[in-house]
Amino acid sequence: MKCINAFKNMAIQFVFLMAVLVITVPIAWGYDPLANENLLLFNADGQVAATYHVNDFTQKAIPSGAGYKITSESYFPDVTQPPAVTTTYIPADGSTAAVPNRLNYTYPAPPAGIPDVSLFSFDSATLSLASSKPGINFSPSSGNYTQTLAVTIQAVPETAEVQYRKQGELLWSSSGTNMIRLFVYKNTNIELRAVISGPVYSDIITAVYEIKHPDGKNPEMVDSDNDGYPDCWEIENRMNPLLNETNKDSDNDGIVDVEEILRKSDPLDDGSLPLDTDGDGWSDFDEDLRGTAKDNDNSTPTARRLYEAERKLSGVFYSDAGMTVPSAAMSYNIGTFASTLLGKGTTDAGGNFGPDRFPVGEPALIRGSGVPHANFTLKAYIPQTKDLTPGDLTGTWNSASEWEALYIEMLKAKLVETVTGFQVSPFQAYPLALLERELEILKGFPAGIYLILSSTTHIPDLALLVNMKNLLALRNQDMNDHMKDLNGLLDKAALHTSLISDLNTIYANAKAEDAKTLEKQLADLYQGTLGRYLAGLMLAWNLDTLDNKVTGGITWSQILTPEGDMDGDTLPNNQEIPVSGNIERHSNPFHHDSDADGIHDAIDNCPTVFNPGQMDWDSDGLGDACDPDSDNDGLDDGTETAFGSNTHNTDTDGDGLNDFQEWLTYGDPGVYVTIYPVASSTALTSLILSGEIETGGSVGISVDTGATSGTVVYPDAASWQVLISDLMPGNNCITVHAANNGRTGSAFESVFVTDSPSEPGDLNGDSIIDLQDAVIMLQLLTGISSSEAFETDADIDENLKMGIPELIYVLQKVAGLR
Repeated sequence: MKCINAFKNMAIQFVFLMAVLVITVPIAWGYDPLANENLLLFNADGQVAATYHVNDFTQKAIPSGAGYKITSESYFPDVTQPPAVTTTYIPADGSTAAVPNRLNYTYPAPPAGIPDVSLFSFDSATLSLASSKPGINFSPSSGNYTQTLAVTIQAVPETAEVQYRKQGELLWSSSGTNMIRLFVYKNTNIELRAVISGPVYSDIITAVYEIKHPDGKNPEMVDSDNDGYPDCWEIENRMNPLLNETNKDSDNDGIVDVEEILRKSDPLDDGSLPLDTDGDGWSDFDEDLRGTAKDNDNSTPTARRLYEAERKLSGVFYSDAGMTVPSAAMSYNIGTFASTLLGKGTTDAGGNFGPDRFPVGEPALIRGSGVPHANFTLKAYIPQTKDLTPGDLTGTWNSASEWEALYIEMLKAKLVETVTGFQVSPFQAYPLALLERELEILKGFPAGIYLILSSTTHIPDLALLVNMKNLLALRNQDMNDHMKDLNGLLDKAALHTSLISDLNTIYANAKAEDAKTLEKQLADLYQGTLGRYLAGLMLAWNLDTLDNKVTGGITWSQILTPEGDMDGDTLPNNQEIPVSGNIERHSNPFHHDSDADGIHDAIDNCPTVFNPGQMDWDSDGLGDACDPDSDNDGLDDGTETAFGSNTHNTDTDGDGLNDFQEWLTYGDPGVYVTIYPVASSTALTSLILSGEIETGGSVGISVDTGATSGTVVYPDAASWQVLISDLMPGNNCITVHAANNGRTGSAFESVFVTDSPSEPGDLNGDSIIDLQDAVIMLQLLTGISSSEAFETDADIDENLKMGIPELIYVLQKVAGLR
């Protein structure tokens, strides 16, 4: 039986739902958000006399003697069966009416006619029970606050309407409903009243809020939800300043609300669209921002979204690296990396192109070909401009209208860029070719298979470009940063390698009869040892990081040498950088022990994962710590974990079908159980063995050397623990047998125990040389005892006898002379 180590972390969550059956009587008759009252008792003046929490939903309150008989329900939020209904008696407390307070998530829906009055500060309630006057209340209570507030206002009964006016306005605003929500971002007084048909009005109450934002921040500039739009502007435009709604499209017309507001259409009406005078699909607002004619459908922007920048680009194509020979009549395209065409044209007699207008919200390049022959190509990277956002606006403003004016002014200034004198030469193609090699490595392509950016063939897929973007994001870079790094690396290479001269030779010797285009010739060069090595370096490190490595005797020349060995671990540099099929687990060419586990990279079976034990259950040369399929059963460890099979056992339940076969046939893989790995020890006689077990499972232990197993205990539902004693020197193979409802499983662990190493002269093996050893030595010399019973390491002169040299050595040790 093969013994293994198992690693696995498993989290098990238990959710307990409890019905609250506590009744509370607050001292102050205001709504207590902690108590969550759901029964309100009013006195004859309409003021709250008491509040209670009765179960989860108070259904009915019927006068009974000196109090009320309360029918209430207890429920579990995610359970559909009817809740338990109970009856509770509540004293009257001097009240003349009891009103159930509806809570969220009640089941079933409350009876018709019960007012919606939950979550309010009832200290301000003005419900009059002696007349037909309606009541009005609000939450949160008046007071001092440090953030923008959502103020909820409700009128009772349900047929009443909320009316309000702010800051001494003369006219009342009608809501048309008995509940509304207003947002307050600065010091505000709101007068409130309720009205029912007649009209009959409630008494007027006033909500008074003083708001001082942290650090004395100007309330007009506060942005509570960090979406770039200040609270004042969102409130003025009926948006929620406490919730990022930049992607919300209320009327489902395909235009998000914030863009409709800016374009002066109604975000709540799908028939209200932004004005488009010339019918070219671009609103007048967008055309004004970008300087195109709003009354000419032939004059349009090229951007694909409101905030994407456009560029007007012009420059010169040169056919030589020295940029002395213009390329006349060269056809060129401007496109994204994935070959979406953004623009095209032909250079004039001086090699000039443009101005071309195109969007630059993603990386792109300009690519020309056909001069002086069909195989000749030139290309250069076009830097991207990140989409503008409201958060890009700087400065100060003191009102919503002032912010909007400043924002539109910023968009007009930045949405269209003009770049002249853009030069395209062979040298601009070199870093792009190196980038293509990086993408080939990420894709797993071997040499001879190409990816050519923005071409009509060999196009990288979008997922690959996203992977590259994510890799750069992990080191806080974008493609602009990375292209600068690639250029910088080639500058370093120009001083220390022949790469640049080799690249220049390709262009200098280009011929029409060449079997391959210049792009493919560049690809061939970069797929060689040096090019592949440079691409791997840039996948693993940015240029600043590499520059910081030039210290302690390491030079750029050493860094740029694929066959070198900077860290002295006997692995060449080019075997320690990312290559196809080894993107994540490459080692570090700057350190001989990349994961600091004490094992040199050259012999470490997981060079970048700390695994000093070097455990490799399936003996495939890849350590368990970094092996995606630790038992080589064809089922990766992640799938096994989700499936419930054992990542270190090809047949978890021992039924003759391996775990992969069980997975394919939707079978039962058996009981999941693991043993936490144990480090072998010198002179180990006992140990605490522990591991994981699926909920409901039980564990039994056996050891092939006859060691003793104690009683298995279960610290929690997902783990087990046992004391193993009487371990013997050698390999102790410990087997864990798991069972659960007739199903079985097993796991194995090997504990190798060695004898205690004895110091010469330690005759009794107690790891101490003392008088007992001296007495034993005298007994050996006089023949009283046999040397076969004692440690042979005490044979100092290795003559297989215990004599005077051994006695002298032991006495010197006892006396402290050695």
